[in-house]
Formats: sequence, structure tokens, C-alpha cells
Amino acid sequence: MIAEARLSVSSAVISNGGIGLRRARSLAMLGMSAAAACFLASPAAAHGFAGKRFFPATPSTEDPAVADELAFPTVTRFGGETAVSAEYAKRIFRNFGVSVGGEWIHADEDGVEEEGFANIETAARWQFLTSEKHEALATLGLAVEWGGSGSDEFGEETTVIAPNLAFGKGFGDLPESMNWARPLAVTGIVEYARPVDSADDLGEPIPTALEGGLSVQYSLPYLASAVGDPDLPAWAKRLIPIVEFTFDDPVRDAGDERFSATVRPGLLYVGRRVQLGAEAIIPANDEAGDRVGFIVQLHFFIDDMFPRSLGRPLWGSRR
Repeated sequence: MIAEARLSVSSAVISNGGIGLRRARSLAMLGMSAAAACFLASPAAAHGFAGKRFFPATPSTEDPAVADELAFPTVTRFGGETAVSAEYAKRIFRNFGVSVGGEWIHADEDGVEEEGFANIETAARWQFLTSEKHEALATLGLAVEWGGSGSDEFGEETTVIAPNLAFGKGFGDLPESMNWARPLAVTGIVEYARPVDSADDLGEPIPTALEGGLSVQYSLPYLASAVGDPDLPAWAKRLIPIVEFTFDDPVRDAGDERFSATVRPGLLYVGRRVQLGAEAIIPANDEAGDRVGFIVQLHFFIDDMFPRSLGRPLWGSRR
């Protein structure tokens, strides 16, 4: 399912919520400290390339590349909830991979606190299109949220299955007269999330939703390497300004749920082995809330960190 944290507020009170939140912050700091040693001067070498175009990991939506990678921690604060999540992806074949992810949530809404784990999510993805000439990628996926695998506070009892399509397109094939636009790229994903059961244990209908998102990126690494080296400091040439858009549209058994959307402007810093991303989360309509939040993510490119071992597909020697 799309990469943004799925945050919901319940009514139970958990007395050790403050301790749990401090523990999550400690884990996040540990991940950030480990990442500091991994930043090198050049951009990623293998992850998410189509020709000269590098498609970075997008914090809020699924990127179109199948790769060996680890996102940890991803810290999200939005709508009275803080979530710390992790996701590990592994290629089985060169263009086919699987992933597993989990999320811990601390909620504090109107003086009511609770914490717990959301359901475990797994996915399988097939990158069926890679066009170097047109800087394009496309991937078919199937994500599963396993009902009952999380805590009572945040883990729904029913399993949700979500087929999806992700894509990426760079504009490096534009004519030289439009050099200013060639670093631009877009990525997106759309998925149909359908529960296995039509109702929960209390008989309440469980909605089926159309979910997805879009990102618009301006790659300074691409500008420096493929268009014309700008007069910028070396660290600035690793930046990718980005705006993501996410939506969730209940299309069946919606109950009180309605279409919601967010806008997420941010910045990515791309190292050779690690990427750091940060975005604001701005509600785009009333259903999404009235408070601005944020998402921060560390992303490790396992295929670049361990190209001869953990970063290789299980079958097939080519990266």
C-alpha cells in the first residue's frame, strides 16, 4: 500500500504512552546516527535508474523501482498521531521483489492517549517496463495488509488486498531548447484496496478505497550530470525538491468516510548509499483535517551498500 503512514485515532488510554514515544524517538535517532556514516559524494549508482534518470525513494508514496532497500525510520506526525515505521524490500529476480513493513503508532487526541502496532503489510512487485531512452519505469504490485497482525488499538481484524500500478517518467528526452525542464520528473501510484470481509465483528461495513499519489520532482543531480553543471556547492547538487500529492477515496461501503487529500512539499538529499527526505503534510480538504504535519525518512540503498551479497537478487547475477 502507499508509503504514507495510515493513522487512525481510537478511544483507549494506554498509561505508558510517554515511555513508548521516548523509545520510538530513541530508535529514530539510532537510525539517523547509523546513516550519517553512509553519505558519500556521488549519487546512488544502481537504485531506480532509467537511462540517466535516477528515481529516488519518495517518502509518502511508493516509487516505481524494484530494488533492495530499507526505509527506517520513517517518522510521521499528522492529525494528533505520531508513527514510526520500517519497510524492507528484497529482489527475488532482477525485476521482481517482495517487501515487508510494520508501523508503531502513538495517538494523543483530546487528552486521550494510546499506542500500539498497525497490521503487518507485505507486497510483491514486478517492474515490467524500463525505458532508458524515455526515462520511464512502470511496476505492477500486490500489497496485503494482514488482518489481526497488529495490536487491538490499531490493527484491523480483516485482511485488505490492494493491487496497484506505479510509474515514473523523466523529461530528459525534451529538446535542448527546454534544458530548464529536463531535470523534471513525475512518479505516481494508484491502488484499489479491498477488504476480504465486507464487515467487522460488530457488523459495521469496511470500505473499499481507491488510494494513490503523485510526485513532481526537480533533480539537481540530473541537472549537474546530464544537462549542464550548475554553479552550486557539491552538497546542493545532491538535492531534489519535491511535491507529493496523496488521496484516499472510499468507493464502496464508505459509511461516514469521504474523499481526503494532502499536499506534501519537501526536499530529498541523495547520497550514494543513503537518502534523507523530509516533507510537510498539508491537508487539501476538510476531510484530511486542519493541522499541518510532517514526514521524515531515512532510506538505505542495500543494492549499493552490499552489491555482491545482500544487494543482489536471489536469482540472477545482474544488478
